[in-house]
Amino acid sequence: MIGVSVGNSHFSARRLYGLARWGLEQSDRVDFVYRKAAKSVRGVRAKVRNAAAEADPGGTRLRWQPMFRFRANAAYQEIHWGLRRQLGEDDDFRAVCDGLVGRFLSARGEEDGARQRAVCLDYVCAELPLFLDTPAIVQVPSSLVCYHQRLPMAALLYGRGAGLRASRNQGHAIVAPAAPLHTANSQ
Repeated sequence: MIGVSVGNSHFSARRLYGLARWGLEQSDRVDFVYRKAAKSVRGVRAKVRNAAAEADPGGTRLRWQPMFRFRANAAYQEIHWGLRRQLGEDDDFRAVCDGLVGRFLSARGEEDGARQRAVCLDYVCAELPLFLDTPAIVQVPSSLVCYHQRLPMAALLYGRGAGLRASRNQGHAIVAPAAPLHTANSQ
């Protein structure tokens, strides 16, 4: 599963096509998932659709869909409900979520009020099921969630011990373009 952020310049049409090709070289199936944002979703949807069509013309191995479609998925709903319950029971999980929400609001220069925190927390909880158990949600034996930066909850979800943990068939990878090789001028 490759998560695509709306409004993030990292996800150019060229980059999405490269991710699609890379994903198809690595896996039997690739899912692009993007988050709906009213103003910019059309552009992201078009870029994702075009990359998928170019990399997988038959449409048999590469799927794409917005996050909101998962709301009707029973496995997603069960995981999401469990996360909301866990927020009230797991101090470590709650602390990581609170820190993530605070950093997000601070980076955006937004007021750190109760309403803003609640909206951000809803956003976090909406995406987390895919980091916990994509195999159950999209009915595959295993999955690797790919994103362009480290997941702030990686240590919590993929660490050892008790508490909130990702499924054993779920992984997370940071996927970025390879740095160009620079050679010294040798004369």
